[in-house]
Amino acid sequence: MKAARAAGHPVTIFLTDEGVRFTRDPKFLELLKVPGVEFSCCDHSCELVGIHDKTEGISYGSQYNNATMLQDSARLLVF
Repeated sequence: MKAARAAGHPVTIFLTDEGVRFTRDPKFLELLKVPGVEFSCCDHSCELVGIHDKTEGISYGSQYNNATMLQDSARLLVF
C-alpha cells in the first residue's frame, strides 16, 4: 500500500467479513494516517461480529460500495 502511494497510485481498502475486526487493531489504524488512502468497511459485517461503534476515518457502507470500488480499480488485491 505504501509503495503504491509512493508511486502516485490511489489506494482504497474495503474491509468485510472477519476483516472488519481490523477496525479495532491499533497497528492497522496507523494506516489511516497514510495520505491518499481511503478506507471503507462493510457495516453488515460489523453488525455480525458485534462491532457497533464507528472508527473515525473509515466510511461504512455495503457490498454495493465494494462493487463500486472494484469497478473503479485498475488492480485488485484480496487477502
